Amino acid sequence: MLRRLCVIILGLLFCLFFGWYIVSADRAPNKTTQTGPLFGFSQDAIAAFQVNQFTQGLYFMNTTKGWRVKRVVNDLGKRLKAEQKGPWLEKEGDYLRADPIKISTALTHLMTLANLTVVSQGATKPSLFEINDYSLHVILYGIDKGELGRIFVGKQGPDNDTCFIKTSASDNIYLAPVNLRPLLMRSLENWSEQSK
Repeated sequence: MLRRLCVIILGLLFCLFFGWYIVSADRAPNKTTQTGPLFGFSQDAIAAFQVNQFTQGLYFMNTTKGWRVKRVVNDLGKRLKAEQKGPWLEKEGDYLRADPIKISTALTHLMTLANLTVVSQGATKPSLFEINDYSLHVILYGIDKGELGRIFVGKQGPDNDTCFIKTSASDNIYLAPVNLRPLLMRSLENWSEQSK
């Protein structure tokens, strides 16, 4: 009886260890890296960009008088409004003068992302990193108003200084060496020059 109990306990311990090994191996970061810059264009090519979070967005446009920003209802907000499920949605606003230092800092961080660690390959686990169509993302537009690129910003990484990101051009999820969330998740008032 004692021998049988020992065999059962050892079997359970083996199963627990094997299960832990499978789960931890599946979550362990893949040590492959994306080489070179994340985007194939320069910061000078960006004429406008939009920062979206759930139903709201902020649209930034570079004009001859500097950067301007206004509140916009993004695609999800427009769809909810059309289905009359969102009377709580804020209306689009007028352009305000944007703080050039905050704009430059955010764009510089986005455009200098390079040699990133790939933590997940394929489209199977973006929700694990809190990346989806409604999460924080930035759409970059060129002079011709065409989309240059799109970057999705997921949850904070293993420390406060990193976060998980994905581009629309790839199914890979990367660990960014900078936490982009505080740089991008600002209110309209905080982005504007009047907040100084």
